[in-house]
Amino acid sequence: MDSWYDRADLVVLTSRSEGIPLVLMEAMARGRIVLAPAITGIPELVIAGKTGFLYEPGSLQDFVARLLFIRSLMHAPEAAQLSPYTRSAATQLERMRPGGRSAGSPEFQPQQESGVVRRLAAAADRPADRESTR
Repeated sequence: MDSWYDRADLVVLTSRSEGIPLVLMEAMARGRIVLAPAITGIPELVIAGKTGFLYEPGSLQDFVARLLFIRSLMHAPEAAQLSPYTRSAATQLERMRPGGRSAGSPEFQPQQESGVVRRLAAAADRPADRESTR
C-alpha cells in the first residue's frame, strides 16, 4: 500500500456511510492531503483546513468545488503576483501534511493496523468460529 500512497497527491473518500475511516488514517499518517465527506466521525479526524478538507455529503457540486480548490493550491505558481490569500492558502496546504500525521494516535502504525484488520476479517470468515459462538 505504501507505493500507492506515495504516488497520490490527494486521497479522496467518497463514502456515504463510514464506520472507522482507516483509509483516511493511513493516508494522513503518510502525510497525504485528504478530501472526505462530513459524515459520522470523519470531521473529528479531518479538521477542515487544518488536517484535510471536507465536503458536504451528497453534493457533487461541493465535492467538485473542493477538488478544484485543492488542485489550484497544489498547482499554484510560486510567483510574486499571487494574492496574499492564495499564497497563504497554498502554504497552509503544505502545513497540512505533517498536521495530518499527528491527527491520529501517535501509536498508529499503518502496517501493524492493516495486519490487525486482515486477521479480524480472516477470523470472521472461518465457519468454525461462527458455529462456536452460537
